[in-house]
Amino acid sequence: MYVQLDRIEDGKWAVLLPYPDGGRALDVARERLPEDASPGDVFRLDPAGGLERDASRTERARAESAALQGELLGSEPPGSERESRDGTGTGTEREAGRKDNERDGGGGF
Repeated sequence: MYVQLDRIEDGKWAVLLPYPDGGRALDVARERLPEDASPGDVFRLDPAGGLERDASRTERARAESAALQGELLGSEPPGSERESRDGTGTGTEREAGRKDNERDGGGGF
C-alpha cells in the first residue's frame, strides 16, 4: 500500500492519505517519517508499519499536481514551452501584456 503525506499538524502528526486514490486519512507520529519529508511525498507502507519514500511515485504525484493546478488556474505548468527560463513567459507574451497595460491606462495590477 502507498500513502501520500498530506500535511504535518502541530509539528507532531503526519496526515497520510492512501495513494493514488485518496480516502480516509491516517495519522502517524511525525518522527516515523524522514526529517526532510514534505507534503506530497509518497511512501510505501509495509506490513510491519514501516514507511519508505518512493521517489518515482513522489515525482509522478508532483507532476500530476502541477498539471492539475495549471489546468485549474489556466496557466502552463513549469517547464512548458510557454514559460521562459525566468518564468515570465515568452517575449511575445510580455509584449502583449505591456500593450494591454498601456491600453488600460498603464496603472499596473
